[in-house]
Amino acid sequence: MKLGLTRSLLLGILLSCLSVAVGLAEAEDKRAIRIAVVDIAKLLKYFPETYERRQLADNFAARQRELARDKQEIEKLQEILRDEEASLDQETLLQHERELRTKQRNFKRKKEDFTELQRHEKNRILLSMQNEIESAVKVVGDREQIDLVLRGGDYMFASERINITQQVLEHLRKQFERDEEQQNELEQETSLLFGD
Repeated sequence: MKLGLTRSLLLGILLSCLSVAVGLAEAEDKRAIRIAVVDIAKLLKYFPETYERRQLADNFAARQRELARDKQEIEKLQEILRDEEASLDQETLLQHERELRTKQRNFKRKKEDFTELQRHEKNRILLSMQNEIESAVKVVGDREQIDLVLRGGDYMFASERINITQQVLEHLRKQFERDEEQQNELEQETSLLFGD
């Protein structure tokens, strides 16, 4: 008799546990779908890597100054040729004209190379930024248990309550700071190893 009672009690407890588990699973399935929006333009504008873009702009500034110097040199040579054309002998004039054409060709090639390099770097940075933003949106979405994240501009209206742009930006800033810290530590270690 005790064995039957124990079995009945165990069976009752087991059935109770199963019904609670089924109830929890149903409740999980019935939770509201969470939707959020993110303003990609704002993220790109305030993204911490903007500092890297500014640094690249500084690097390009040196090349721009070099191109400006080359252009001034060409203009100066053109002016000299115009002013002294009548007084120069034919051979010297031809030599200066060849020198001018060579400088103009070199300038044009440098300018085209520079433009191509700028375009390439801009695309590389933009792709990198987009990948990091996409990753950050996923991390914030998972952390906040968001089921669907819409990109800014792909909807008619969204309240600030579902806008996660600031959270994503904060995540990106923290990631940027961690990366900067790691980079500084690596530079310090390298400096200690090589005595720079």
